[in-house]
Formats: sequence, C-alpha cells, structure tokens
Amino acid sequence: MTRAFLIVLVLCATARLSSAQGLYLQKGTSGYGADVGLTTDGGAFSVGANAGYSHQGWLDGSVLLYQTVLDPDTTNGYELSELGITPRVAVHPLKQSDTMPVSLEIAGRFGVSTMVGEGFSDSGMSMVAWTAGASTTVYRFFKLGANYGVIPGVELVYGHTEVTFDSSYGTDHSRDDRFSVAIGGHGAWLHDSGYIFTLTPAVIIDHHGAASFSLSVGAIRPRP
Repeated sequence: MTRAFLIVLVLCATARLSSAQGLYLQKGTSGYGADVGLTTDGGAFSVGANAGYSHQGWLDGSVLLYQTVLDPDTTNGYELSELGITPRVAVHPLKQSDTMPVSLEIAGRFGVSTMVGEGFSDSGMSMVAWTAGASTTVYRFFKLGANYGVIPGVELVYGHTEVTFDSSYGTDHSRDDRFSVAIGGHGAWLHDSGYIFTLTPAVIIDHHGAASFSLSVGAIRPRP
C-alpha cells in the first residue's frame, strides 16, 4: 500500500506547470499574486492555492498549500486525503528581449505532507511524505492584442519523494526519484485595474509514461 501511495503523491502533489509571478513580469518589475489550481491523473484529484512575490521579475518566492483526494482503489478501500505545503524559490537568469528570443527559469522546492482520513489513524496508521525537486522552464511571450497574450512553456522537472508509513506492523520507508516534462501555456490578460489575470493548462508526463493534467487560474499585481 505504501508504494501505491507514493506513486499518487508523485503524480498529483508535485505535477504542475510553473506559474510563478516572474513569468509574467518584465525585467525590473516587481509584483505579487496568487492562483488556485487542480491536478488529476484520472484517479486521484488534487486542489491547491499558491501565493508569492517576485522581486524585479528576477527572483520569485512562493508557497503552495494543497489537498489530494486519493482513489480508494489504490488505498485498500480507505477514503484518504493528503494535506501538504510546498515552498518554492525561482530565478529567471534570462529574460526575453530584442536580442534574447526566450526566457529561462530555474527553480527549487521542498515540501512536506501528511495523510488524513476516517479509519486511517483509528487503525494505528500514519504517513508523512517529504518531497524535494528542481526544475528548468523555457518560455516565451507572444502578444496577441493590446492587453493580452500567451506564454507557451516547457518545464523539465526532477522530483525526489520519501514516505514514512507507520502501522501496527511496524515502520516502512519508500522513496521515488522521477523525471517529468510539463508542456502547456499561460494565458495573460492585463485588466484596466492593473491586475494581470492568468490561465494555465498543462499536461505532465513522467519518464515512466504516467500522465496527469493540471489547470490553474490566478491574478498578479505589478508594483508601480
């Protein structure tokens, strides 16, 4: 059962195309924002809220809070949810310009989550998962109108997950190392209020061929 949990955690808890504030802000412009999103692999379903700040469009910091509802078919019939938090830091060493055709983001994250559910703790079981990862995203902004555009992106991700499972039978440790690619696009609309509203769909495929889908919506406020 621990292995089944681990696979779901890897697929749903960490699979999400980067949507940091720095992707939407020009070099030298700071801003803050938030987004909400969902991820699913066709079985488990994850929802999350992310908030962060970008310093001059170059350095980003954010925190993601999420809940993943697991498929009972993978958890021996238990109706369980995973609750987690993942801080993330990113830099944008390259920014699109007249002489630079694309932008580049390099990011790192670290998170912790725990399992909750009726009958789980009552049976003397507990689970804690630790995740760490790094990613590189190549993206480019295409202006489609006076106040809106799209930002296609490709993100390469390495993720490491460790799970500690305690039960009346003892303690079990599992780990997973996984590479994945996220392909998607960011829609951006600059409203008259000054906010940038965003929409980000993406497909994530790992090196085992497992796939998941994510969708997020958000808003960013550039600082004057």
